[in-house]
Amino acid sequence: MLLKQLKRLTQMEMRIQIKKRLTLFIILVMQVTAVEPLEGRKLRLTFDDGSRRDVDLRPHLRGPVFERIAADRDYFLRVRVDPELGTIVWPNGADFCPDVLHSGRFPED
Repeated sequence: MLLKQLKRLTQMEMRIQIKKRLTLFIILVMQVTAVEPLEGRKLRLTFDDGSRRDVDLRPHLRGPVFERIAADRDYFLRVRVDPELGTIVWPNGADFCPDVLHSGRFPED
């Protein structure tokens, strides 16, 4: 009986630790709070930690979802911040991970 209770307590403690770590992860995820288009395919981004970063997206606008954004300046200018996602998005659903935008470490194409 005691062993079962101890085992349950251990499982409960593990669940609590997992929830704490997930909460910490969610808190640590950077979020974009403002976007300002600059020249070319550059954006000035403001993050929830107060930092700002100018990012040139031209080298990263590859693949079908980014074709129109790369080719059409007017469409590029339709970028906005999605507060639910915490990142920049375009009307076609294209977006970038806010942590990648903040760090500038884009995955290899």
